[in-house]
Amino acid sequence: MTILSRLYERGLLVRRKVGRQYVYRPSADETSTIKRLSEHAVDDVLAKYGTAAIRQFAERVAELDPDLRAQLLALAESAEAK
Repeated sequence: MTILSRLYERGLLVRRKVGRQYVYRPSADETSTIKRLSEHAVDDVLAKYGTAAIRQFAERVAELDPDLRAQLLALAESAEAK
């Protein structure tokens, strides 16, 4: 119950009271939840580690499979266009 309450407090679950108990369900679909959590994780890493995090990310990108690296670059370019 503690975990469910904490997830509810963080906005990851919604709940409704049925009798004397709560019934929980996800507050958003899986894709939206993953997007929100990953944005939060990236923000936290950048806030805590700054340029060191960016440097490590750049090094990892350089090691990626060329096709995956091309997909990542295309995503970055499309984000810049917005």
